[in-house]
Amino acid sequence: MLGRLLNNVLNRKNYMYIWGDTLDIIRNANLSLINLECAISSKGREWNKTFKVFHFRADPEAIEVLKTAHIDYVSLANNHVLDYDIEALLDTLDLLDENRIAHSGAGRNLKEAMQPAILDLKRKPLSYDTNNSESVLRNVRTTNNTLRTGGINKKNDGVSGSINSESHCDKGFILSNKSKYKNDNSNENNNDNNIRIGIVSLTDNQSEWEARENYPGINYIPINLSSSNEADYHDRLRYCIENARTVSDIVIVASHVGPHFRKVPSREYSDFAHSILDLGADIYWGHSNHMPQGIEIYNDKKLIMYDCGDFIDDYAVDSDYRNDLSFIFLLHLDEDACIAHSTTTVNNSEIVSNNSGEVDRDSLYKSNVRNRGGDLTNYNLNYVNDIEVNNERTILKGTIELIPTKISEFKVNRALLEEADLAINRMVDRCNYLGTKCTVDTLRKRIMIQM
Repeated sequence: MLGRLLNNVLNRKNYMYIWGDTLDIIRNANLSLINLECAISSKGREWNKTFKVFHFRADPEAIEVLKTAHIDYVSLANNHVLDYDIEALLDTLDLLDENRIAHSGAGRNLKEAMQPAILDLKRKPLSYDTNNSESVLRNVRTTNNTLRTGGINKKNDGVSGSINSESHCDKGFILSNKSKYKNDNSNENNNDNNIRIGIVSLTDNQSEWEARENYPGINYIPINLSSSNEADYHDRLRYCIENARTVSDIVIVASHVGPHFRKVPSREYSDFAHSILDLGADIYWGHSNHMPQGIEIYNDKKLIMYDCGDFIDDYAVDSDYRNDLSFIFLLHLDEDACIAHSTTTVNNSEIVSNNSGEVDRDSLYKSNVRNRGGDLTNYNLNYVNDIEVNNERTILKGTIELIPTKISEFKVNRALLEEADLAINRMVDRCNYLGTKCTVDTLRKRIMIQM
């Protein structure tokens, strides 16, 4: 969150300040993704159509904060992007586009809010913190599923990335060496050596902000998809993931859902994350809880980060929950991360082709909408069951590295000493609860999780 008191800090024109000593990690990544939980605009008025306690907005100069850190992508489906109504949202979208920062989750209409952001990830080694590449394991001790060591052997021959915690400006993916921003989901100029990332963004907050056919808003999807009256949202979720899947090697779903200050996800919450991966996504990236929850490796090949906690904000700190402590979530993909071929199917009677001869999913979607009476909130994706279309499915292979952080004086720094240990111990317990094995580097203060 870059508004309120943080906005006062930004007015000093020191755009590096809020990133503290995490800036080099973020800058040297292949891709860096965040949840942006405010409008960036000087326009609009506080939302007053329904009751709302907090309203967050940063001045347009805040875009320089994102550019300073080389942010590639922002997730916009959350409960603050429309705090200053539609005018500020539209201004935010324009500002991001002008500065070539990819985004998804909110748009000028429903179709745009549902669209994935598409980015290309170059297969290059991580370019920072390589001094420990020859370090040896020492001070080893085991606690439950946790191996604690004083050094970690590092491989620098893969693609490394990180998903940082929710910064309100929330952090997301960091993958070393910057990639080219793609503002559509065409396959033009795609280098076969690159990994294409598709990012869908959604929230179950603020149903009154839901985008419509010709009305701006967010990609609203409720967490409970089992009841009959939520069937249309299940179809919408499926459409969003399938749409991203057709043009992406890895599909990420950025999810701003659930209640606040829960140490572990509820059954309903975990079922929702599982359903997203079952529909074809590879990574679930949660950011709403204000404190980090555990990580789950789902079916041995997919990643769930239930919640990444807060990364940058001006919030009051709860002495028990310690919402000022979180992590930079770094995802290191192995060079030989496996991409396997599979097929999906669509109904022959529903096939529509574009000029390139490919299946046009937008036309398919519109056709089904017309068949259901023209309501654009209704989706019928049963056509995904009849005719074969080739897709690539990724089996993630690599390491997740968690570097503890602390918010203080309106900036984020790496957590030190006892506070780093506190963050690590709590996160390890939450991962163990989900059956995830952790290795703790006690000297460098970080957690490593193998996929």
